[in-house]
Amino acid sequence: MAFIQADCELDVLERFELFEEQQPRRIALKDHSGEITYAELNVAADRIARTIGEQASDSEAPVVVFAEDDRMRCVGLLGAWKAGRAYVPIDPSFPEAVVAAMLDNLDCGVLLTDGAGMTASWAANRGLRVLRVDEQFDVPGRAERATPIGDALAWIIHTSGSTGRLKGVMQSYRNARHYVRTVIEGLRIQSEDRVATASPLTMHAGVVYTLAALASGAGLCLIAPLKQASEAIVRQLVEEQITVLFTVPTVFRRLAPLMAEHGGLPALRLLRLSGETVTPRDLQLYRQSVGPQCVLSIGLGTTETGGITHAHIDRTTHIEGPHIPVGYPVEGVEVRLIDERGHEVAAGLPGEIVVIGRYLSPGYLGLPELTNSSFLAANNGRRMYRTGDVGRRRPDGSFEHLGRKDLQVQVAGHRVEMAAVESVVSSVQDIREAAVLACGDSSGDVRLVAYVVADRDPPPTSGELRRQLREALPDYMIPSTFIFVDSLPLTPNGKVDRKMLPAPDQSGLEQQTPFVQPSTPEEKVIAEIWAQVLKVDRVGVHDHFFDLGGHSLLAMQIISRVREAFHVQLPLRALFDNPTVASLAVQIAQVQASKAVPKEMADVIADLESLSDEEAQRLLAQESPKEM
Repeated sequence: MAFIQADCELDVLERFELFEEQQPRRIALKDHSGEITYAELNVAADRIARTIGEQASDSEAPVVVFAEDDRMRCVGLLGAWKAGRAYVPIDPSFPEAVVAAMLDNLDCGVLLTDGAGMTASWAANRGLRVLRVDEQFDVPGRAERATPIGDALAWIIHTSGSTGRLKGVMQSYRNARHYVRTVIEGLRIQSEDRVATASPLTMHAGVVYTLAALASGAGLCLIAPLKQASEAIVRQLVEEQITVLFTVPTVFRRLAPLMAEHGGLPALRLLRLSGETVTPRDLQLYRQSVGPQCVLSIGLGTTETGGITHAHIDRTTHIEGPHIPVGYPVEGVEVRLIDERGHEVAAGLPGEIVVIGRYLSPGYLGLPELTNSSFLAANNGRRMYRTGDVGRRRPDGSFEHLGRKDLQVQVAGHRVEMAAVESVVSSVQDIREAAVLACGDSSGDVRLVAYVVADRDPPPTSGELRRQLREALPDYMIPSTFIFVDSLPLTPNGKVDRKMLPAPDQSGLEQQTPFVQPSTPEEKVIAEIWAQVLKVDRVGVHDHFFDLGGHSLLAMQIISRVREAFHVQLPLRALFDNPTVASLAVQIAQVQASKAVPKEMADVIADLESLSDEEAQRLLAQESPKEM
């Protein structure tokens, strides 16, 4: 398809509709479960907008989109905008009590859903008008567009707060337009691009990247790391001839070896890593996994400010030191580094990153005190936002990101504050107090470790704690490891002395179940896979995957290695349904028995029966993907 240029002065919806007129049959969105053309997407968004206008009396109330499918979230986003409303995505995986509190704070009137875990009666009891997004396709008719403009709210994205509850970050339409335009122009997104993003439309980055692709007339491929195996994602990237890939470092580390096996994705021209700190090892993986034509783009940004800095790196770029620079400020942004007294620090010294500009969030929904403490007045009528991130200016004027000033970290692309997790863990029954740390492992991933003081003897098990926490926290905020201590060490001023907490090794972990040695060849291989991925010394056949610190991203690794070791195709759900070595071994045997076994595979299976422990481990080392 020939390159199509859109007037950069048009707003986001105008650009999208221009491309819809020019290429109505082109695929706009595609994921592992389906696809939508530009025409279908526009018709569905028009229908949503018209129905909202007919059924919602309050012309300014935001529209909540409660859907699991990002395609449906996109329809809801465009429909809400065409109705002149703000888009508010809520993740169905959040506990019902959290969702209810968010809805109470929003004062919304319309809820769009694809039926994801919420019934119409549940919403109706809260006075909400419920619309099914997935029923709005192929319905004729256009809506009279009432696009939000200027200071009108465009979206509200929720992030975790220091009080243990989510906070809604508001963004104006002027800001949204600026963020989208910055991505399009900074990364040169064009109509001939095939764009893939791993950021869901419940997150700021996912919304901006999606709109940047659609406002450029590009084809957008939505990938879901928590629902798709890494092999399936890479095959999708190859088959769709993806030219631009947006993802977070954690996911990229899983994909990189497979990308290399597929020739480095020859069509890929740009890899954008954001949401987490990019490490020197990530830079090495980039050079090993993609072709010479691909440029690495990294940067710093927040939900409150959009993009702050950006940098482009190619295979010849030489970077010294342990920190990868996050680049120079984007257009319309001024970056300063300040000390504890608010004074600007000298070049080369660390300081808190402060952003000054016209395109900052209006603030936090329903939290005026937090808004006033985070957003301050600057000169020339501008505003200033204190990010809480620590940075340093390099001699060439670019910036380094040194981490969080407080205990806020990025976990699997989500921003998490330790105080938020500590508050919830400490409120669990039979827990007196808790401290939470973020620890990096050899692969560069960040895991949460909770140090807890119990109020009873014996203390609750890690499994009991996780079950209670799942009622109040999203998956990514639940610690992967719990270490029970008699008391938390304190500093002289009475605060927890985190430096004195014991290292997160096996010494503080309680045994969940009596240890039972793996006995069959299959159990031995599975147990060794779990031990490697979970980084524990040993795994018994009845140990529970999630009680050993497992989570969704680690489950992806387990399934991938099991497929390689046993040559069976298992969905990610198989591990959730069979969370012990024994039950997973049974599931594998059932899958193998349900299909015709080639002679060469039958010989391999026969050989497995005579394997010793050492031989099973040696086989695993040969068959499993190498650690990244």
